[in-house]
Amino acid sequence: MKRLGFLLMLGACWGGESPVAPERVPLGVLSRDATRIFVTGADGGIEALEASTGKRIWFSPAALRPLMDVGGKLIAWVPEMGKPNVLRIATLSAADGKTLELSSPIPLPEWACLNREKPAHLFEMEAVLLGNASLRVSWRADAWPPPEAVGLPPAQEAWRTASGSLLMDPASGKILETKGDAPAPEKPRLPDALARLAFSRYERWEERDPMLSSLEEHPTTPEPGWIGTPWISGGIAAAVEIQESGRGTGDEPAYAVTLRSWDLGTGKERPAREIFHGEYGHRTVVFSEGLCLGVRRKAPPGTGNLGTWTLYVTETGRPLATIRELDSAADPVVVVSARELLVLDLTREKEEEILRLRRWDRLTWQEGPAVTLMTGKGLKPYTRGGGRYACVIDGAKGQVSVFSLEDGHRLACLDQKGRIQEIRLAGGLLYCLGMENESSRVLKVVDPACGRLLWERAVEPFRYHCPKP
Repeated sequence: MKRLGFLLMLGACWGGESPVAPERVPLGVLSRDATRIFVTGADGGIEALEASTGKRIWFSPAALRPLMDVGGKLIAWVPEMGKPNVLRIATLSAADGKTLELSSPIPLPEWACLNREKPAHLFEMEAVLLGNASLRVSWRADAWPPPEAVGLPPAQEAWRTASGSLLMDPASGKILETKGDAPAPEKPRLPDALARLAFSRYERWEERDPMLSSLEEHPTTPEPGWIGTPWISGGIAAAVEIQESGRGTGDEPAYAVTLRSWDLGTGKERPAREIFHGEYGHRTVVFSEGLCLGVRRKAPPGTGNLGTWTLYVTETGRPLATIRELDSAADPVVVVSARELLVLDLTREKEEEILRLRRWDRLTWQEGPAVTLMTGKGLKPYTRGGGRYACVIDGAKGQVSVFSLEDGHRLACLDQKGRIQEIRLAGGLLYCLGMENESSRVLKVVDPACGRLLWERAVEPFRYHCPKP
């Protein structure tokens, strides 16, 4: 969602009326009349499918990724053969897929790569219709060090990002104007005192995105006075300080975790608050763009390796909830909306697991009534759709249930081997893109009113991109 917002922001330099974006589905877009979808098919190229049945209407190998249906013309992009950093904009007939226009080559930076199988590279393109009936197409390319480079000081040129946009006439398919990199939004400056204290394992603060949704784990053995990577939430900059503080159970050391914060306006430090004291579980995670902080407590000796998490409000250090851990490798699932902070709380009672949706009002931090989503065994929750949907793997049944986080309503229950990668609601239907094995993907379409599966179809296989460190 952040990347999409960045791409749309590029259009500010064009001026004009508010842009109109297409309704998107996984790997494609919805037609203007909501009767068809255009997606990247399993064999490459673009397929036009009936939205209600999944029946293929036409196939075109002339383009790779649909961008927008404009007045019966489908705008898409296609890589230039043999040139990994060059693309063209194709205009196809939305009715039959015939190629109507192919733009001249559009070069990207030399390091950019449209090859979806090349590690450590990513390319995204979006299109919006402007008020004067012209089409603005925005792109962004990224390249970062592969996993073997993580932990080593990377060369400055190894971290790259570029963006740009072009203006085209959808009626003729002609490119009218192009623009290079848009100015990057100015990053907040850390207070000098915090900047001197801050410690980062991989890169300098200036090279990080300050609006973090997650924070890397602390070292297995925190050093005395260890200061974690800072983050920004609203008008404050914060960091956690970890110090050894006596002994815990047996020979285990105890640690004190202190939340320290600075006012971004004045640069002055606010009163520090000790939020944790005990046998530290070696994980502190920042959730929801810095709004909430989670600290893991180790399990008592002889009780296994499952500990507990305590969630705190960053601004005040106030504890919100303590959540028992059912998977030592998984962090709590925390989502922020405009008005609420949501937590998927998985507990075990006797032999049954219970998943509840808990919510807090962001103005008062008062907890509202919890909603029980489901019970079962081997439940593994995660979120999709920018935090609008919760997906829950039921390991015992081999199914994945999809819930709306707005009201806790179950939207679908799918026979699914792997995780759902993407969920979008478009034209009144719910589109779920899921992994079937290491590479193959299936698009499943559900009527959210009754939860009935309407159809499913194999689509573009998964291309590996090593994650950003």
